Amino acid sequence: MLEIFIQSFTLYFIVVDPIGCTPIFFVITQNLNAKEKIKTAISATIIAATILLFFALIVIFILFLKK
Repeated sequence: MLEIFIQSFTLYFIVVDPIGCTPIFFVITQNLNAKEKIKTAISATIIAATILLFFALIVIFILFLKK
């Protein structure tokens, strides 16, 4: 179970690529103050997690229908 969690977390980390997105985030939010940057980062994180979860559930649903 732990092995599957580690593999899944690593895969999600690679898909989202937070290190590669950091410069883009700084450029887009350069005119915002610190509080607005934090709010934007939290909002983006929630949206990205929701999208990943949605597609993960769709894939699980499709795989169960195939059986």
